[in-house]
Amino acid sequence: SSTPSTNLTGTITTDTTLSAANSPYTVTGNVLVKAGVTLTIEPGVVVEFDTGTYIKVEGKLIARGTAGNPITFDSNASNPAKGDWGGIRIRSTGGTVMDANQNYVSGSELKYVRIRHADRALYVYNTGLLVTYCEFTDNTKAIELRKTTGVKVANSTFNQNTYGFWFTQSNSATENYGDVI
Repeated sequence: SSTPSTNLTGTITTDTTLSAANSPYTVTGNVLVKAGVTLTIEPGVVVEFDTGTYIKVEGKLIARGTAGNPITFDSNASNPAKGDWGGIRIRSTGGTVMDANQNYVSGSELKYVRIRHADRALYVYNTGLLVTYCEFTDNTKAIELRKTTGVKVANSTFNQNTYGFWFTQSNSATENYGDVI
């Protein structure tokens, strides 16, 4: 894009906010949000990813856009295509804590977020996650769930993804791929 971008790469070790004023952000190398650290993304922020890069969240990812000002995660390629970048990986320590009614208590949250052209837009491992009012477009897998409980996806749209939801269960020796819905 013609607007100068702010580069993002490496390990985030202190609470960090990606501001609309400094958007767009370009992920030039893999990003790790360390356990105990919060990455907050403001409404309207655009994050573009170089080929093959991803964000891994062991801490918290708070990405709360608004209906009129969503957050966008997309490929940085000049002609974006499915699978260009790795996606957002939520690790076991990076999930959402919800109450008995599946309402947000703490942890990561994605709301009014658009994720496009990723290989696995959201990969959730061994934790819960709250995803509301999100849009998944042109991804290979929109959401891959592995060993998860407590994942809530509501009021979200899925467009032209190869797979909407991909479930994986594993046992000690082999990987069993569940039905793809």
